[in-house]
Amino acid sequence: MLRNVATPAVFACRCDKRTRSAGTWDSIDRMRHPEFDPHYVFSHHNPTPEKMLHHEAIHAGAQQFAETILAHTPPSSDQTTALRLLREAAMMANAAIALDGRLK
Repeated sequence: MLRNVATPAVFACRCDKRTRSAGTWDSIDRMRHPEFDPHYVFSHHNPTPEKMLHHEAIHAGAQQFAETILAHTPPSSDQTTALRLLREAAMMANAAIALDGRLK
């Protein structure tokens, strides 16, 4: 009988050992993206009327393209993937608007 030897406690222990072997948190800090401010990124950003127009344009364009995909492709995993990636692209475009393009 096979036993799972990678329990969460063992995994956490391995992480602790790697962190301790680095000596300090400096090595982890070096991995951080210099342009990424978690406080700014994960805070609510009230849209201005101008930003609302941009969001609406993204939504309208994505909706139109989704309708084109649905009308011209057969139901399949490729169609599902195309729609999922379109959704992701629209979300990222809206994030760029909300964050004022600050995230590089």
